[in-house]
Amino acid sequence: MSLAFQSFLRRDCTVRRVDDLFLVFCRPSGQTHMLPVTSMALLDVLDETPLAVADIPAALAARYDTEAEEGAEAVVERLLRELEEVGLVERVPEGRAPEGPVNGGVTA
Repeated sequence: MSLAFQSFLRRDCTVRRVDDLFLVFCRPSGQTHMLPVTSMALLDVLDETPLAVADIPAALAARYDTEAEEGAEAVVERLLRELEEVGLVERVPEGRAPEGPVNGGVTA
């Protein structure tokens, strides 16, 4: 079974834009994260439905009416690792949304 990634942005976080950054307060962990637009766009796409890494560049391109760039998958993988480390995304079996908060709300 392949893995997908899911965020709980709308359910578990409060988001405020400050200039070119987003402050994301994760209620379960009590942590606030400062994210660039690219990370926020990724969280937003993953908040709707779990997606496999290979599907994320196309989903982002469709959402923002752009073309998926060559090599985008490597950038997505790096961002996912960073977001997973701080508890803002979680790996789930593809096709199934997780039941609880990301990483139990615990951040690294």
